[in-house]
Amino acid sequence: VTTVRILDNNQIWLITENDGAIRVSTDPQTHELTTTLYSLQSALFPSMILHDICVDKTGNEWLLSDNGIGMIASDSVEPILYFTDTQSSKNRQRQTFYCMSEGNNELYFGSQKGRVWLFNKENQNFRLLELDTDADVISINPCTDNQLILATRTDGFFMYNSETDEKIHFNTSNNRLLPGNQVRSVYVDSHKEVWLDLADAAGVTHFNPVSKTFKQEILQVEEGSAYRSQPDFFIFEDLNG
Repeated sequence: VTTVRILDNNQIWLITENDGAIRVSTDPQTHELTTTLYSLQSALFPSMILHDICVDKTGNEWLLSDNGIGMIASDSVEPILYFTDTQSSKNRQRQTFYCMSEGNNELYFGSQKGRVWLFNKENQNFRLLELDTDADVISINPCTDNQLILATRTDGFFMYNSETDEKIHFNTSNNRLLPGNQVRSVYVDSHKEVWLDLADAAGVTHFNPVSKTFKQEILQVEEGSAYRSQPDFFIFEDLNG
């Protein structure tokens, strides 16, 4: 088990490294726990590798995998499948999904090769948003009004305006103040400012989406053993910032 997800609908998921995911449900009357495996082995989901599991505001659970998406409705156990390949041929290219974010009218799903799929909550249809990159979209975060931060694995990030469809790309080729392109994680604080953890840059990168300026914050680490590595960043916010 590599990840534990506790969703807002009180469902608990245990995501394994390469054996699917386990859904843990609690009976509200008896408090008994039941587990359900979603993987190729159980035939409930056509993938062994799940990247994340999310829930939307209506209680639907979304399984993001290396073989499409599964949606478990709030009153169901078996998922509805999208973009999944049920054929066993190794020559087929599967659609991988890494992240999800929810807007007022649509759900946003980050995929490979700069693809973001938008799911209309009213008509239940998908449409494709293509970014000018071949990198995987690994994080989607709401920012200022109608703006989202679409972060890629190896090519910086994009600011996307959901009303105008405008996309602004930030990477080291077009912005010398951005210290790296390999985004590991993104945090948007209560002031709608963005903090980037970059694998190819020291410290944490602070981005102001209004002024579109960057500032690099370097963590001072005491010198010690040669085996001590620089720590990854975990960002927490309290009432004072």
